[in-house]
Amino acid sequence: MLAVNHIALATATVLGASLWLEQPFWPPLILFVVVGSLLPDIDHSGSQLGKLVPWTSILLKHRGATHSLVAVILLAILPGVSSLINSQWLVVSLFFLGLLGIWLVLVVMQTFLRQTRKLTFNFFSQAQLKLIQLVVLVGLIGWLVSIYFFVLQSDNVRLALWFVWLGYGLHLVGDFLTKEGVPLLWPLKQKFGLGLLVTGGFLEKLLGFGLWIFNIYWLYLVWQTESYWISLD
Repeated sequence: MLAVNHIALATATVLGASLWLEQPFWPPLILFVVVGSLLPDIDHSGSQLGKLVPWTSILLKHRGATHSLVAVILLAILPGVSSLINSQWLVVSLFFLGLLGIWLVLVVMQTFLRQTRKLTFNFFSQAQLKLIQLVVLVGLIGWLVSIYFFVLQSDNVRLALWFVWLGYGLHLVGDFLTKEGVPLLWPLKQKFGLGLLVTGGFLEKLLGFGLWIFNIYWLYLVWQTESYWISLD
């Protein structure tokens, strides 16, 4: 599954589940879901994270260890032991994870807006698309500043790490839908998948576009849900 659709699936699932279960969370935490949703592809030299740390794609085979239940279980340990780790180090690390999340959102948003412009036969002008990106950037920077103060509390550090874990797990769900599948039982080489989508194919792009529509709708509902803001007191 493409990066833009991994983010769409992860964020739509988390936002939709939160609204359906009536379990509000602090909205900027979605940035940690974004980072987690692309983290498994750090083993791919062509991915956004793979380009940041190119040595990982040399050491790791794509859709290998990072796409297994072993990785999911190991990542789940981190929130549990977060209280044993130097809190200042974690706060700084989570702040940079939030910054990374902003960068990833902007990168995939450019891809989404280009696809939208093609689907609407250039209905939106380049100036309008740039204005949308600017508005989103300003909002994301506000989120980033608030993240720093949010994660100063140890309980919130643990919560942020769980959101990274959620995004990670949903990445595997996305790849499980593809014909390529994922090696859930690594180090066994057998791959598991439903074979419903071809990575980069028409059906995946159509699904991704629909998921982004859901994301916009979910965010609108979050904005209208008073409990999301009351829960921060």
